[in-house]
Amino acid sequence: MLKVQALMSGYGKVQVIRGVDIEIKEGEIVSIIGRNGVGKTTLMKTIIGSIRPMGGSIQINGKDFTKKQVYTRAAEGVGYVEQGHGIFPALTVEENLKIGLGINNRKKSGDLSVAHDFFPILFSRGKQKAGTLSGGEQAMLSIARVLVANPKLILLDEPSEGVQPNIVNQIGEIICKINEEMNITILMVEQHLKLIQKISQRAYAMDKGRIVGSLKREELLDQDKVTSYLTV
Repeated sequence: MLKVQALMSGYGKVQVIRGVDIEIKEGEIVSIIGRNGVGKTTLMKTIIGSIRPMGGSIQINGKDFTKKQVYTRAAEGVGYVEQGHGIFPALTVEENLKIGLGINNRKKSGDLSVAHDFFPILFSRGKQKAGTLSGGEQAMLSIARVLVANPKLILLDEPSEGVQPNIVNQIGEIICKINEEMNITILMVEQHLKLIQKISQRAYAMDKGRIVGSLKREELLDQDKVTSYLTV
């Protein structure tokens, strides 16, 4: 589903991502872990296309997307939930969700039922301004908005940010359900240890813009091992 080879990127002349190789199969949930400032978000922005690579390649479902624009990747079924959730606070919940409709070339029209199925609380908040939602509800809305576009691959950048612990657990359960019932492949950047362990089938560890480890499911359950990658 996703194959990244020798990827290099950054900001201006400053290189942040230094030769990253990752590969994700269809239907997997894979996490990118590491402490703050190691390049995780830069990697996600490069994969989605908002940062142009300095080198390397990005293949999605067997197609070369290295030089494609963001909207092209979205139209081909790649959803991106950015860090901080990225909702439109002045718009209503329903208006935020409708933005997701029609993005994917494979589904020119649709409805919001899939969002309401997985996030029923949003149905009752349809006319409410998105900026007045709690952190957890905003996280749900950001995922739901991507979901209505019928994606094949979702990139989640720290969905637990600003979310209460009990809601993080609920969001983790919903992500697993989306993966299982819709066969959507998920790449997640995360630092919340329990969420990583709850939903990840395996993980890549990053440090200083490079992949420094590959962890299988059983290794993710080793708290000391995972924590060593999340702390300085």
